[in-house]
Amino acid sequence: MRDIPWVGVPACSRVIGDHIQHATPARYIEALVRGARVRPVLIPPTADALEAEGWLERLDGLLLPGSPSNV
Repeated sequence: MRDIPWVGVPACSRVIGDHIQHATPARYIEALVRGARVRPVLIPPTADALEAEGWLERLDGLLLPGSPSNV
């Protein structure tokens, strides 16, 4: 069993230069680490619902920041 809860954070998909990047604002990660004292896990954007279920089964919580690109 893990001693620190793991909390998923859906990442946004952005184009930087010629490449697609998956990212989330650092303020969300800092709030989870410093404020809630949990371990953040970035969840890459995916259209596959079964893959998303696999992520959710392994996490203790989920932060939904509300960005249009990842909700």
